[in-house]
Amino acid sequence: MTEEVSIVAADGVRLGLVRRPATRGSARAVCLLTHAMMASSRYFERGEGGFTAALAAAGVESWRLDFRGCGAS
Repeated sequence: MTEEVSIVAADGVRLGLVRRPATRGSARAVCLLTHAMMASSRYFERGEGGFTAALAAAGVESWRLDFRGCGAS
């Protein structure tokens, strides 16, 4: 289960973030994931066995950020 969040920067640009909570008890860590140039953060969610799913199963909450002009931003 993911949660989409957006924040507005000081210059009015909306930035998109997606939160995936830990699935095993309380989160023991939090990880901010950022993507490479000319990409979006969606590649962290590849299928059911994606990177964020693996982090969640290991007890790590993840936030994936889309930089300006990419993905949800």
